[in-house]
Amino acid sequence: MEPLAALVSVAAICLAVSVYAGFASFTIAESGDGQVDRATLDSVWSALAEDGVIDGGTQAVDQLGPETLPRGHRVAVNVTIVGDDGRLDSAGAATFGTDARTSDLEPPPTADASGRAVPVRVGEGDIRPGRLTVVVWDG
Repeated sequence: MEPLAALVSVAAICLAVSVYAGFASFTIAESGDGQVDRATLDSVWSALAEDGVIDGGTQAVDQLGPETLPRGHRVAVNVTIVGDDGRLDSAGAATFGTDARTSDLEPPPTADASGRAVPVRVGEGDIRPGRLTVVVWDG
């Protein structure tokens, strides 16, 4: 009787995994472009973070390229830090066109945005709390 119970249990687990996989693939297909900003944030973080810390300065942000940015979308990247006076200061910002070249476009108010807290190196041994924000909109 025990082998039959084990077979039924395995069949139930396989059925549950199949239903979950079908539901997950349907949900991911439905979300479509809605997650481009989040995926871009992860990609930009990976490109900018050296040992888990972003080097402050526009030069690092300007060097993002087509391997990091989504095709067919415009992207604005901004790194802010908490300054000595407690106010937010820019530690690097750039906007990119659909060809991943820097441009002076402004994102529309309806653009999708994602952000995360990050450590930012502003000098030798000076790491401050900061925020990486990515805004993505159609080109």
